[in-house]
Amino acid sequence: MNASHPTDTPGFAGRIPVSQTGGEVQLFAMLGFSILAAAPFFAGAVWCMDDNATGWRAGLLVAGGLVMIVLAVVAMLAGFVGWMVVEAWWQRWRGHPEPFNQTTAVDIGPHGLSVEGLGHASWRDVLAIEGVPDSDSHLIVHTRPFGKLLLQAPVDVLAPVFDRHLARPPTADGNEPALRAIVFHWPGFLAWIWAGYALAAGVAVAMLIGNPGAGTFKTLVALGLLTPLTAWLVWWIPFGQLGAFSAKRVRAFELGGTVLRCTDGHWTVDLRQHPATHHHVRGLGYEIEFLTLRPREGGRFDLVLGADPSHHALLATLDERGLLTGHERRPVID
Repeated sequence: MNASHPTDTPGFAGRIPVSQTGGEVQLFAMLGFSILAAAPFFAGAVWCMDDNATGWRAGLLVAGGLVMIVLAVVAMLAGFVGWMVVEAWWQRWRGHPEPFNQTTAVDIGPHGLSVEGLGHASWRDVLAIEGVPDSDSHLIVHTRPFGKLLLQAPVDVLAPVFDRHLARPPTADGNEPALRAIVFHWPGFLAWIWAGYALAAGVAVAMLIGNPGAGTFKTLVALGLLTPLTAWLVWWIPFGQLGAFSAKRVRAFELGGTVLRCTDGHWTVDLRQHPATHHHVRGLGYEIEFLTLRPREGGRFDLVLGADPSHHALLATLDERGLLTGHERRPVID
């Protein structure tokens, strides 16, 4: 492994293991599959909780509850494995080729990312990078032509190379703005936020009604711990889409006159017919600036805007050309 380019245009060249993950892993479907597998055992553990049991029966119930909890954990792991088996079978049934998995020559430089045996992706087709938890030798690269690639090499060597090149806007024709941005759906995000509030309120009402004999201190402690925990467990889903799991939602866009298009051809927006709307929203635990866009076909989608200069350049150009409906501030939700 060695850096093959000057420091002003950093690069990397070497033979490293490269794995193609194939289609997107449906994380929530996998979690749901595992929870369904473990649910009967968790129910059994709850059934074993009997405060009125004494003597040998109490000991038997405690032992049974512990066994049920262990079986629930095993069932969850089996659920993860089962989902991966089902996913692999589904990919084969649909005729998808086997994912790339080789130790091969990789070259990263001003031209883009080249993987021997797989192909070449220009920087406009390299969308984002993502770290692997607790690993300093694995890096996930999101690309348009190859999906997700897992590169096995020191992260402190690879990441600066990608960061340097990804900091530059994707190439567009002429001087038209181009950018990479996270795609999300604001109404769906907001629905998850309100679902967290509603579920937390439901838990609070259930505790107050279901156990009226509890003391004031116990009730306050339970409400202070369980209700916010319930809300945050729900909010983990939308926050994760814009945070820990946002890399797979990054897309490249470019503006051509009055048409904003995604480089993978999925979205094309005629801004003369449907101008972009600029939003800046704040709530409990989040603050998001985004553009709402309405393509020629399909429903609306939203682009998260950040400190990237290319994002500000796009906003300025849209405003100059009269393709931006103005700034809209939503009411605070907290």
